[in-house]
Amino acid sequence: MDSEMQEKCGVFGVFNHPKAAEITYYGLHALLLRGQERTRIVASEGNHSGLTGMGLVTQVFSRDILKGLSGNMTIGHIQYSGSGENLLQKAHPLVATGT
Repeated sequence: MDSEMQEKCGVFGVFNHPKAAEITYYGLHALLLRGQERTRIVASEGNHSGLTGMGLVTQVFSRDILKGLSGNMTIGHIQYSGSGENLLQKAHPLVATGT
């Protein structure tokens, strides 16, 4: 059995900080060796906003985009699929709402 991790993803989150999206951007950038095909940041302060894109963190997120992700809580994810299809719909974190 192979003891090496097979996942090629990175996750970074921030809680209770006014620049949560910006900090998450830099955290994901530091994790780029873990993934480079898809990235997503979701921000929340009651309501959530997010952006998903194909490519490197630096290619997907600009300063203007980060300013548009309002909220003091964020979670970000970078992913390398390894095998299979490279589809934007497979980007994490998944977002759902409910009552």
